[in-house]
This record gives sequence, structure tokens and C-alpha cells, in this order.
Amino acid sequence: MDAQPYLERAVRDPSYDVRNAAIPGLALAWSRRQSPDELGRALEGAEADSARRFVALEALVIKAQSTGKGAAAPAERAAARETLQRAADGGPPLARLAAQIGRAFLEAQPPDLHVFIERLLGG
Repeated sequence: MDAQPYLERAVRDPSYDVRNAAIPGLALAWSRRQSPDELGRALEGAEADSARRFVALEALVIKAQSTGKGAAAPAERAAARETLQRAADGGPPLARLAAQIGRAFLEAQPPDLHVFIERLLGG
């Protein structure tokens, strides 16, 4: 059974708690199914969609991290890091800020970025 459609709906739920709980699961699914380039396009194309932006950001960071269960291959990690750098240097304003934040979490534990975003948003 594929949980991704349910997570896609949950990130649109009117309840903050439901949305917040769905983001890391959907980010993990995206990190496993999408290329760094696809995630970069999702990040840069989500200026008016904060949930999608945070999912894409977390997925890119997961893909770029060198440790953790199911870590990406070295070439894919490098591509994810390059995508984050490109967005941080010249993406749309909110994607640029998100990518700059994401780069600061590349050497952190995978859940740390989500906890930061949750606290940033007042959760």
C-alpha cells in the first residue's frame, strides 16, 4: 500500500498538527522517488505554497545528507547539495531562504530540520 497519496492530502489538512505530522513522511517519500533536479524545481516553484516548499526542502536535505538509513548514493548526494546551493544563490526569494536554511542542516540529524521548521512556524 502506498501512503504517499494520503500524505499529499494530509499536508493540506486544515489542522496544523496533521499538516505538520505529514510533512516529514512525505519528504521521505519524495526523497526516495524524485531526483534532486525534480526536488529543486518543486522547491523553486512553491513560492506561494509553504507546505510544498517545506516538503521539497526536507526531501532535498534528506537526499543531500551523507548518513542515515537509506542514504543516497554519493553522486545523488552531490547533485542534491548542488541543487540546494543553486536555489540558495539564485532561486525565488522564499526558495532561496529555505535553501540557505537547508544547507545549514546538511550535517545535522535528519529530524533536526523539521524540528527547526516547526519551531520557526510556532509549533
